[in-house]
Amino acid sequence: MAVGGGGGQPGGGGGKPDYSIRISKSRLRVDKHRRTKVRLACGPTFKQLCRGVVTLRRGKHSMGRKSFTITANKNRNVTVRIKKSAYKRLKRKGKIRTTIAVVTRGSDGVLRKKTRHVTMVRKTAKKAKQKQ
Repeated sequence: MAVGGGGGQPGGGGGKPDYSIRISKSRLRVDKHRRTKVRLACGPTFKQLCRGVVTLRRGKHSMGRKSFTITANKNRNVTVRIKKSAYKRLKRKGKIRTTIAVVTRGSDGVLRKKTRHVTMVRKTAKKAKQKQ
């Protein structure tokens, strides 16, 4: 009588790799130099690098864009500088709803697009520590 267990591959699945693009933030903080960081992660790609373009839009108007290259299967921040007109609007309104659009091509040659609606706010200045 054999005791023990059924070998096989742990984790199940197998199949196709996950080529999806992930956008991690739901709120973008813009500093006084009009820069904001968008956190991205890409699936496996050609030569282990994920290349693409991230665009910030409000309606049909582009507020900023930046091309990026990150290592596949890693999370990285991509710094995007927004336009002066968009920053003025942000200062006036306090916050802006915007859309992040990411376009990249996987190792299988297929063009992938991902969009996410986020809120853009101004980054607050850090308060100086008071001496006691």
